[in-house]
Amino acid sequence: MKRILLFSFASLLILSSCGNREVSHARLIEFYNNGTQNTLTGYVKRYSVYKNSIKKGNLWHIYDKSGNFNIWARDTTMEKLQYNFPEFSASMAVSGIGSPARLYSATNGRFRMLGLMEADITGEFYFRLKNGTDSMEITNGYFRVFLEFADTTLTK
Repeated sequence: MKRILLFSFASLLILSSCGNREVSHARLIEFYNNGTQNTLTGYVKRYSVYKNSIKKGNLWHIYDKSGNFNIWARDTTMEKLQYNFPEFSASMAVSGIGSPARLYSATNGRFRMLGLMEADITGEFYFRLKNGTDSMEITNGYFRVFLEFADTTLTK
């Protein structure tokens, strides 16, 4: 009888310790903008591009929570890891006090995915962004973001 009670208690203890806890995912985008460090809450989506039911490539989208920071890269090889400008596009919306947001777009730079680390996609980037005659330099960019919505289909 003691063994049954001890076994029941141990089983109950093990089952109660396996509760439903939400796993926190990495959502980090960091970079320097003209020497000032910026940290954003980031997301990444990988879209699969199909044409006539045949997979033609992947479309990567790294962006922040507000949607003001975006990097897009298209991979027709489905294994590419490094994108030199103009193989990727990047944009950043910047607003001043009392003025509407101005959109800056990349004019040079590089975007590179370093790999998958514990279900997180990691990478680095740097680029120059311009809006007319105004420009800014993004350096030492790094992201570690949980890969969500993998293989969402786009029809082309």
